[in-house]
Amino acid sequence: METVEIRYIDAETQTSDVEKDLRDLFTELDGVTFETKMTKSFNGMQTASVKLPTKLATLVAARGKIRIGWSICP
Repeated sequence: METVEIRYIDAETQTSDVEKDLRDLFTELDGVTFETKMTKSFNGMQTASVKLPTKLATLVAARGKIRIGWSICP
């Protein structure tokens, strides 16, 4: 398992939103269980730490920027 960090997420976004958006973007995540943890960041933003199997973490990280809720996360 590897951890992917997704930054600059709006303060209103919840872990369920992050997981749903990831599943919508990556069909490879269907049926895969993963752990998402949100931590407060600066200026009312959050950072999500998502634990994924190594192959899927590489796939998500290779995408570069992904859209979570209303934010575009690097």
